[in-house]
Amino acid sequence: MTQLNNQMKLRAVVAASAMAFGVASMSAQAAPVTDWGYSTDLQFTGTPVFGGNGTGGSPSSSTYELSWGNVNGDFKNPSSNSANNRSALTIGSFASSPETLTTTGPSGSPATSAQQGHPVTVSADGVFTGNEIGRGTSFTHWNNVLDGGFRTLTAATFTDTITFFPNVNPNGTYTSPPSVSGPTLTFNFQFRETPNGGNANGLCADGSNPASWTNGCPDLLGYTGVNVINNAFSYLGDTYFAHILQLKADGTVDQIGIGHLTNGECTYLGLANGCFGFRTLEGTTTTERFGFAITNTTISVPEPGSLALLGLGLFGLGALRRRNNA
Repeated sequence: MTQLNNQMKLRAVVAASAMAFGVASMSAQAAPVTDWGYSTDLQFTGTPVFGGNGTGGSPSSSTYELSWGNVNGDFKNPSSNSANNRSALTIGSFASSPETLTTTGPSGSPATSAQQGHPVTVSADGVFTGNEIGRGTSFTHWNNVLDGGFRTLTAATFTDTITFFPNVNPNGTYTSPPSVSGPTLTFNFQFRETPNGGNANGLCADGSNPASWTNGCPDLLGYTGVNVINNAFSYLGDTYFAHILQLKADGTVDQIGIGHLTNGECTYLGLANGCFGFRTLEGTTTTERFGFAITNTTISVPEPGSLALLGLGLFGLGALRRRNNA
């Protein structure tokens, strides 16, 4: 009887081991994820710096909005009197339908695949179109003409956190799946309200004539040192790579990565040559929309040592490939 019991125990151990090995093998051999759900949250973090040439006004800051100028001003509805105006940087959701530019109502961050209405398909060729593009967040500069006595924003920090979900429905929703941490990107940026008429020589920071721009020299936002492509994340032994995109208003790719400012503009911001950033026109509302794409291999950088793919990157190579095939 003792021998029989020992044999039964041995069989149970062997069966359990085989089952465990089978489960482990299934996990190791699981097919790569082809569609990812996501949540991406862009916030102002840390303490912004308000200064510039002025000392007046009433700057304010919150998770999704920085504003400065007349305390009673409405940056969404500017006045013809610069002493009554207020300007702002706000964070919105490009994935929402319709898109939102501020945190009023169901807006702000995070942006999700459910808002977009579909998950993000992993791109096999690095040419990002259709469902291979995930719409994310945006920032908007409400660039109103301000009295010279107001303090203005000079520095602040964006932090973008992306979370991915491997089990999603066709509409982009997900129900209690495991989550995978994607990249968390922190942008310490410099911001300058530039003189509309240019410097002492009558030129903008890039050396251009103020008359070549709408309402004079554009304001500048720039940063250095953040890798926005080939950000790796892993799931069940497979590695994927997330790439930040600048998107057009219709959701198509404007460029992969973030564009450079000129050396003169970087110097004006107090940054090293080759800084990345944006120009915003005076007296207008400028929205920069962001998204991302996912590949299962790294994509190439056209400039050695560059931290971002510019507009002439893989999107252009893909177009060339299609023309050659034609």
